This record gives sequence, C-alpha cells and structure tokens, in this order.
Amino acid sequence: MVASCEHWDMLSRKWRQRKLVQKVGLYILDNLHLLDATYEVVASRIRFMQSEVERKIRVVALSSSLANAKDVANWLGVSFPANCFNFHPSVRPNPLEIHIQGFDNNNRAVRIIGMHRPAYNALKKAIPTGGESQGIVFVADRKQARLSALDFVTMVSAEASAADKQRFLGAASSSHEYQSSIEKMIKEPILKQTLLSGVAYMHDGMSD
Repeated sequence: MVASCEHWDMLSRKWRQRKLVQKVGLYILDNLHLLDATYEVVASRIRFMQSEVERKIRVVALSSSLANAKDVANWLGVSFPANCFNFHPSVRPNPLEIHIQGFDNNNRAVRIIGMHRPAYNALKKAIPTGGESQGIVFVADRKQARLSALDFVTMVSAEASAADKQRFLGAASSSHEYQSSIEKMIKEPILKQTLLSGVAYMHDGMSD
C-alpha cells in the first residue's frame, strides 16, 4: 500500500481493531526531511505498534540531506552509525551545501519577512552577475510565494550597478520575443511584473 501521511494516520488510528494494519511488516518512510506534526504522529505510532505486537516491524526511512541525522535516527530507534547511512552532500550527483540560519522572532509573519533579505543574499551568492545560473526558493504558502517574489524584485531593483539590476535576467530576456511571450502567456498581473525582472513564482493554485 502507498499512502500519504494523512491517509495512513486515519487508517492506523484504530490499528488494534484493524488486522490488515497489524499485518504490515515493512514501512518505508519517504521524504523524512519533510517531517511535520502528522508525519511525526505516524512514525511514533509505528514505533508504538512495534512495541505492542509480537512480531518485529521493519522501518526504512529515506530522506534528503539532514543536518541532524543522528538525532532523527535516535528518535526512530535506529542504532547510529550501524544502521544509519548518512551520505555526505558532496557525494550527490549535484553537490549540495547545507547552511542553517535561525530566526528567533515569535511572530510568524514578521519572521518570514525577515527571511527575505538572507534568502536574497544567498541567491546573489549562487547566481553570479551576468551568468545563466538559476535558483529556487521554497516558501510556506501561496501568498508567501507572491510576497517573496515581489520582495526579491524590489531588492534587485535597488542594486547600485546596472549589471546587478540585471542579475536574474538571462541574455534572452532582453529580446522582444521574451517580453511578448510574457504578455501572451501569463495572465496573472503580479507574475508578469516579476518575470520582467527575472523572478518567477509558482504554486498549485495557478492556471496552466
């Protein structure tokens, strides 16, 4: 069976009355780096079930790079390092560097806005002026996608040099074809505005 965390949470809540749930002997927890409250409940319930049923349950957890792999392994009851394989980001096909920056503001809206400047600075570092590199920033929701894009456009327009103002625009973006394509294909006014500065955003509420 393949199920999302939400579906398996509903199915396994009454696991004592559901024999099929009790018979599951192998759980593959994918995308463990997306651990949230529901995912935590599901994983904790699996561990509890393992302590209650007479047979062992095997758990295989898969994740992208984690900074706290040892802590997650201990929480899942996995012996470290014997049964935990933590591959260094440098062995990925596309090398990855992990940097963690904390924000101590308790107000969610203020905290997220405070993340824009550090995110923009990281993009500047990753995308050289005049280059053809690209970057992607993941945010919490649809509204934040628009706000972040607008903030990035504001920051790039405030740059001192003309080259920096064009940082996110490739060579083709100055062509008439690029600008006419935006006018023809893009219906959302804010997205049209950000695309002209080389910044786009996408969420599941947008049209094709």
